[in-house]
Amino acid sequence: NKSKPISRRSVKMWVNLCVKAYGSSFSTQVGDANVSGEVSVRRNTPLVSDPTIFGVTTTATSGNNNSNPAYAVGNSAHANLSTIYILPRSSVWNTANFLGEIAWNRRTSVDKNPNAVAANSSRDAWALRFLFEPAWFQVAPGLDLSAPVGVGYSPHGNSSVVSQFNPGGKNGGDLSVGIKGTYQQVWRFGMTYTNFFGSEGTVLNSLGQFSFKQSLADRDFLSMTVQRSF
Repeated sequence: NKSKPISRRSVKMWVNLCVKAYGSSFSTQVGDANVSGEVSVRRNTPLVSDPTIFGVTTTATSGNNNSNPAYAVGNSAHANLSTIYILPRSSVWNTANFLGEIAWNRRTSVDKNPNAVAANSSRDAWALRFLFEPAWFQVAPGLDLSAPVGVGYSPHGNSSVVSQFNPGGKNGGDLSVGIKGTYQQVWRFGMTYTNFFGSEGTVLNSLGQFSFKQSLADRDFLSMTVQRSF
C-alpha cells in the first residue's frame, strides 16, 4: 500500500503547533575566569499552569497537547550568565574552584488560555546557583580532601515560564555542605548535608493552585558515598 502524502495544510498546522526557539550564546575568557552566557526567546511555548479539573477549574470538557491545550501557551524571553574560575593557592587552601550561574526569564505574552497561568506565578523570575570547592593536597600521605559548598537561591519571582525554575519559591532554595576525599587515587569517599530553606508550604494550596512554597522544608538529608576503583 502506498502511504498517503502529507498535505501542505497538515505541515503548516504542525509547524504552527511546534515550540520555536531562537537564541545566541558566547563563551570567552575574562582574566583567569571562563565566562559564558546566552539569550533566547521561545514562541508557542507551554507556560506554568495550575492543575486543570475539567468542568470545575475550567468550562472545557477536554483537551490535548497540540491543537486544544488545557494549559496556557505563550511566548517568553530567557538569559543566563555563568562562570568557571580556578582560584590560586592561598594560606587557606591549596586550590579552589568556583562555578556560578545566574538566570532570568520573562513571560512576554499569553496567546492561549490566559486564565490557566499559575495564579501565584510572576511575569519575571531570577535564580542563581553556585558551587565553591576548596581543596587540600596530601593532608596525610596519599590523602587529598576538598569541601564543596553549594547554594541555590531564588531572589525574585516565581517563574511562569519554566517549571521548578524557583525551587522553594521567592527567597527559597537549598544549601549543601560536604567533605570529599581521595586516598591513593583508589578510594573516593564523601559526605554531604543538604538543607532546604524558604517559606514552608505544600506544593498546592487550599485552592488547588501551585503555592511556590518550600515543600521540602522537612526533607533535609545527609548522604554518604564510598567508591573504589580497581
